[in-house]
Amino acid sequence: MTKKNSINRKIWIGMLVFCIGCQNISTDQNRANMVQTTRLPHTEISPFPEHTPEQTEAPENTSSITPTGVSVPLPLETPVPSATPVPDRTGVAGVISRREIIISEIMYNPNSPDSDWEWVEVYNDTSAAIDLSGWVMDDGNGTPHMKSNIMSGNIPPHKTAILFNSDALNPYDFKAAWNMENTLIPVTDWGTMGLNNSGDKISLWDNFSAYEGDHLSHTKALFTIEYSDDSPWPADNGSGSIFLKDLSSDYTNGENWALSTIGEITPIGTCRQSTAEGTNTGADIGSPE
Repeated sequence: MTKKNSINRKIWIGMLVFCIGCQNISTDQNRANMVQTTRLPHTEISPFPEHTPEQTEAPENTSSITPTGVSVPLPLETPVPSATPVPDRTGVAGVISRREIIISEIMYNPNSPDSDWEWVEVYNDTSAAIDLSGWVMDDGNGTPHMKSNIMSGNIPPHKTAILFNSDALNPYDFKAAWNMENTLIPVTDWGTMGLNNSGDKISLWDNFSAYEGDHLSHTKALFTIEYSDDSPWPADNGSGSIFLKDLSSDYTNGENWALSTIGEITPIGTCRQSTAEGTNTGADIGSPE
């Protein structure tokens, strides 16, 4: 081998070693990059287990922030009271208003035989019929009824009915004597009661239980009126009834009552003279409707 060839061989070997070294350096750098790329992020491990608070509903807001920044409690809602049971008012005065049922005319001293031809007109000031079955009518005497003396009868709405002595009269004679076709309601035991000519107290009870023990005080009566023969009440003339001049007026005031005279207009009808039918003398004056 010549000297020139020997030099070339050394150069070639040196270049080969240099290339191999460069390749190893590149491989190591790639491995370092791969390790850096795949390394997991650092996470601190707590010595205590992690606690997650339970989810709870936020409390209702019971306070309010005023413009000054002061917290004040909101007013509590007022509880709605439960419905109050309606008390049993059977037999208690006022179940039917005193302005709903009104005694509007009284024949307490007819020319015809007392007390056969006495009668009381009652007005129903409501839009529904009022059933008088089982009711009691009495005056201010001290002898009580032993049972209800009105067995049946209805007063139509905004109409009247005539309470009459059914022990002495039949309804046909009454209607014939007064030339009327309206409602008649029979009342028994009228003779025990009777209507005093100088003045009396007339009351209506809606059942016998309310009436029993109340026949003197009349405190449980649904309607009570006390009439008189003295001023300011109309003077009795022995033939005419008395009537309430205005159904909306104070019926306890005698000035609001008038004596029936032939042809006079009442809130219900026109005053007229009876005819002689049955035991009626034909000289009574009133306007039973």
